[in-house]
Amino acid sequence: MDLFVTRLQATHAPLELTPNGGLEINQFGPQFIEVSLAAPIAVGTLVNLTLELRGGARQPSLDAVGKVTSVTGTRAHVQLRQFDNDVWKDILEKLDTRQEHADKIFKKVKGES
Repeated sequence: MDLFVTRLQATHAPLELTPNGGLEINQFGPQFIEVSLAAPIAVGTLVNLTLELRGGARQPSLDAVGKVTSVTGTRAHVQLRQFDNDVWKDILEKLDTRQEHADKIFKKVKGES
């Protein structure tokens, strides 16, 4: 399972910032995401975005409003502002469970218990 931004659009302009396949999220946390963008974006820009968990069976998606709080090179840090907390929590739990499963497999391969 991977987390992607399938829609990222500045609220003040009809400029769509996501390529056809979506943007993979570099980092994420309880209230933010960080993505790499091909087009420049300014700090303070409000964006509408859709996050989608891909892989496996039907996965949840999340519509949100965010604000770009920092830009470093091509990376934009987006603070999530308006979103469904329950859906976002579900996505984070699924990603955490997947990581725990991968860690267990890696330990078995290395011969650790």
